[in-house]
Amino acid sequence: MMRTRPPPATAWAVIILATLLACGAGFISLGEGGLIAWRNAVLLLTGQAAGSLIVLAAGHLLANDWVEAVRDELEPAAWTIVPLAVLALPLTRLAVPEAPAIIPADLMTDARQSWFHDDAIFVRTCILFGGLAGLSIWVSKAGERRFVSAIALAIAAIFFAIGSADWLLLSRPFWWSTLIPFALLVNQMSAALALGFISNLVQREKGDEHAFRSLASGLLALALLSLWVWFSVYLIAWFGNQPDEAGWFLHRMRGTGTLLLGIWLSGNLLGVAILMFSRRRRWSMTAASAGMLAGYIAGMLWLLYPAGLRPLALSDLIPIGVLAGLWLVWLALGQRYYDAAHSGSRSASVIHARSSGSEGGQRSSSPSSENK
Repeated sequence: MMRTRPPPATAWAVIILATLLACGAGFISLGEGGLIAWRNAVLLLTGQAAGSLIVLAAGHLLANDWVEAVRDELEPAAWTIVPLAVLALPLTRLAVPEAPAIIPADLMTDARQSWFHDDAIFVRTCILFGGLAGLSIWVSKAGERRFVSAIALAIAAIFFAIGSADWLLLSRPFWWSTLIPFALLVNQMSAALALGFISNLVQREKGDEHAFRSLASGLLALALLSLWVWFSVYLIAWFGNQPDEAGWFLHRMRGTGTLLLGIWLSGNLLGVAILMFSRRRRWSMTAASAGMLAGYIAGMLWLLYPAGLRPLALSDLIPIGVLAGLWLVWLALGQRYYDAAHSGSRSASVIHARSSGSEGGQRSSSPSSENK
């Protein structure tokens, strides 16, 4: 079995330099609109990386074999939190909306005003990126130890709850549901698993058929859970029948909001329909994963852009495209580094599986020979 070579030092130097240049350009050249697009791109990609970390930790905790089929996609995706933390530095120039101007007076307290102060949000954001980066390294180093995965899963869930409140709650019209952090968590997990599936299928990696079926079942479960949770959020607003609750959805229906919501729903529904009726063909699994990934991107943009009090513009796609391109390069280099570091152990596991399979075949044939 041919051993994969790690990325050359030149490749690492180029991507590090490109990341630092992009960060510097974000500091110098971006106005308020560009910074909002930069923020939303960073949050979208961070959700993808953090979702990979959570899926990996959950798979270890539940001792699911299907995690191994996409482990070489999930771990490098979780590592990308480190460069994303660098790319988040220009966000220090973005003004955070004042909490008293957003939150109604009857709900505003001194404690909440202190919690949503600019400095407090900055400190929590630093802790969030640093904590997620540390967790990604810790989980990858720990391997399949369940107590590490359990601790990492609990801490990452807390980070999601705090981060979603910091970046989504301060938006007009003001409304909040305690289901939103959980809904976001499910969204990130389904998108991370979908991207891992696409990467695995594109590379035509061979694996256990049972593991891939379990992976498809997990993807279907996350897609259904995501649709159910967001429908529950809508029902809460519908039955509440309050101006702020209705306005929260109506504000996101303006301009490109309707298109983004349609892509979000159709992508998830397409993925669910394909996964329910066809899980064995490569093209169908790729189409289902691509639909869910497109739905995730559209859904995050649908949620995030009203927080900036402005609709999505075509000029916003430039920083989003630049950051997404850098992130994909980091992901590709991380996957190659992972394959190079684990190619020896992977070939040994393949040899062990073949030997155990041959032994099993001999054992299964021995009773028949005795009966003859």
